[in-house]
Amino acid sequence: MLDISFEGRARIFFDLMAKAESISMDVLKATILARYHNGYVPGIVRRGDISAYGEVNVGFVYPWRVSDSRLRIANIVYPNEILGVISPYILPYCEYQVESRCMAALKDVSLLLEAQKGHIGVIGSAALEIVTGYCYTDGNSDLDLIIQGQTLCDLTETYTVLAQIGQKHRVKIDAEVQLRNGYGIKADELFIGSQTLLGKSLCDVRLFNRENIIETLNSQEEFTWKLSQESQEKS
Repeated sequence: MLDISFEGRARIFFDLMAKAESISMDVLKATILARYHNGYVPGIVRRGDISAYGEVNVGFVYPWRVSDSRLRIANIVYPNEILGVISPYILPYCEYQVESRCMAALKDVSLLLEAQKGHIGVIGSAALEIVTGYCYTDGNSDLDLIIQGQTLCDLTETYTVLAQIGQKHRVKIDAEVQLRNGYGIKADELFIGSQTLLGKSLCDVRLFNRENIIETLNSQEEFTWKLSQESQEKS
């Protein structure tokens, strides 16, 4: 997620006002210009062509449901309008109110961070709720997680514990495994045993052979150890 300057937001707002005839001014104001308890609605980096001029494809999520779905508004942001990047891997450490089953499940997931190898981050409506302080989650919300830096053995343990947390709080936990090549795969698909897995990156979507995915995951431990060793040598 991106923290975007007010000047950038104003530019995006007027750009959308000129183009998006189907979206009302009130909706655009609430999504782009309104400040909530913790801050503005962040821009979420979305899939799209890489620009030679550096602009980034982003989407904004309207804080309220419309016909039981989330309204998403797409635009671009320029590098000089970006104040910072909000990593999903720091959000579970942040303070937030537990006012839904989804956020209660996330609180339990956050307890895994010290015990489990690798990193567990949060995306989706729960992440937006933490960043803005507004209640993006409700009784229909899934908990969307992203996992990186775990071997297949670690992932199997994590996946089992996440399933238990989901059952405890009656929340569907949708976890994505981030690979070293920049693609993400659904944890559910990884553990159903299919021969090909769908991988998604910020640039494209492609199919991967299961054996290649397993090999990549099993090399995560060596990769993480080498990074740790290099860091200690530099310090």
